[in-house]
Amino acid sequence: MQSAWYPRVANEYGMVLDTRGTLTKADWEIFAASMSGTETKMQFVRLVAKWINETTTWRALTDLYDTKDGGYPRGIEFVARPVVGGLFAMLALG
Repeated sequence: MQSAWYPRVANEYGMVLDTRGTLTKADWEIFAASMSGTETKMQFVRLVAKWINETTTWRALTDLYDTKDGGYPRGIEFVARPVVGGLFAMLALG
């Protein structure tokens, strides 16, 4: 079910965490990807990689960014937090 839904809410740089806005968390994206079907899993990974490669991601492993423009939300600075361990979720399930 989630593998069919996530691609419908994808933006330029990721899947939205909450449909009321355009923010996402990189750790959550990879964690959700690890539980998704192969095609959706790879879409999650491609979008996170695109965000890293195409935007000015100057914060060390930030886990909160905008899926439309790749920017960071004003006034919220999530930097090098322990939750980025979620980026390894696929490895844990491998």
